[in-house]
Amino acid sequence: MKKLVLIHILFGLVTSLQAQITLIPDPYFEGVLVGFGIDTDGEVNGQALTSDLEAVTQLLIYDQQLIADVTGIEAFINLEKLELTNMGITHLDLSNAVLLEELEVGNNSLLELDLSNNINLKNLLIQLNCSSCQFYSPLSNLDLSNNLVLRDVYLLDASITYLDFSNNSNLVRLQLSRLNDLTQVNLKNGANSSLYYLRFLQNESLTCVQVDDPEAVIAGVDPPYDNWVIENNPIISEDCFLGLEDYGQKGVVLYPNPVKDVLSIESATHIKKVKIYNLFGLLVKEVTANFREISLAELPTGLLVVEISTEKGGSIEKIVKE
Repeated sequence: MKKLVLIHILFGLVTSLQAQITLIPDPYFEGVLVGFGIDTDGEVNGQALTSDLEAVTQLLIYDQQLIADVTGIEAFINLEKLELTNMGITHLDLSNAVLLEELEVGNNSLLELDLSNNINLKNLLIQLNCSSCQFYSPLSNLDLSNNLVLRDVYLLDASITYLDFSNNSNLVRLQLSRLNDLTQVNLKNGANSSLYYLRFLQNESLTCVQVDDPEAVIAGVDPPYDNWVIENNPIISEDCFLGLEDYGQKGVVLYPNPVKDVLSIESATHIKKVKIYNLFGLLVKEVTANFREISLAELPTGLLVVEISTEKGGSIEKIVKE
């Protein structure tokens, strides 16, 4: 009986000791932690005391190109500020960093980035795939719907295709630059008047930006819209909905799609104007009469965006010119 009790005690001690250790498989990552004095055993041995990692509130690592794996960062549960730039990491587990307020990641090989648990995040900077970047990231999706207190967002040189800020009513600064795959941005959150700094620069595929007050944005006279810069001439709208089904619900139908030479439009309400943009947001055709059949013969092949203005508002549709 005494032997059995001793075995249980020893097992408990081993389990307790193991629970205090976090594995750090990347020696270069651990080497940086040792150099910072975070890993207090002072050795690169594939592990660190969990208590050491839990005590850290700020971790700034940059220009450490040999780091490929930051496994163990999940133990930094009290992080408030994190910077990881210029390293070849593909995964970043921040699910436990619920206190995180500032995050900067750049020039790495991230495959995905889940920020859904980082509900206290206020400042976000992501720069991937810049002209001088050593690493490539295919990251194309970024969900910020849970980050309700976000204030400053800077996204540059990434492959993100769509951004939705409709839940981010605390935004005060937003910059999107050189996101060449980005086609749509939803800014309609009821708080655009507080967004005093906005820069959309060199986003070559941006076709539509959804906002609270399109007329005020387009006029660009009253604050904060006089400090908004939106390049590439995207459509500014209250509703950047796309697709034939949505059009049918709004009483406007376009056909055929794909189209070769002549586009037909049927509308339940009077059409006032039709504008056609290429994928880069440039106006390539404007029609003010004879909307039933519109000739597209002179336009190049590829994706086109059709904006239809009716007595009941505006509609947008993507079509393919063959």
